[in-house]
Amino acid sequence: MWHDFTIGDYAKHKFFDVPQLGDRQFGLTLLETFPACAQKRWVPYYHFAIVRHGKDIGHLNFRVANSRIITEYDGHIGYRIFPTFRGFGYAAKACETLRPLLRLHKFSSVILTCNPDNLASRHTIENLGASLLEIKEFKDVPRSMDRLKCRYQWVL
Repeated sequence: MWHDFTIGDYAKHKFFDVPQLGDRQFGLTLLETFPACAQKRWVPYYHFAIVRHGKDIGHLNFRVANSRIITEYDGHIGYRIFPTFRGFGYAAKACETLRPLLRLHKFSSVILTCNPDNLASRHTIENLGASLLEIKEFKDVPRSMDRLKCRYQWVL
């Protein structure tokens, strides 16, 4: 899995023009899009700021691919809420705000992953209504990567 990445069809990927999702009180502001990059093993992705009342409170990435590393390890969506804003449900709200873009890309479900000991992230994913598929051990990962991942499916 770690050595079989190819850009393939991702090289032709087209991003949608979505500078802002949500409303003035809470939303996602597009910061940048990244094309696929074989050297970095990146699939195409959107990088958003999570914004509440005009203030950046975190970031969210939407990986627009179904490569094996995405569906088994990284997941389609990654988020980070800055420490002072944690505990208010903003990560789940950001994922819900992303839903129209997920549908534009023809996703009917996405995979979300987290480490088993990350209880806050597990709670966020479960609050979305995602179903736990498995807690998977990866024996062949590089040392710098986590060996265990919870894999969830979020049906849109």
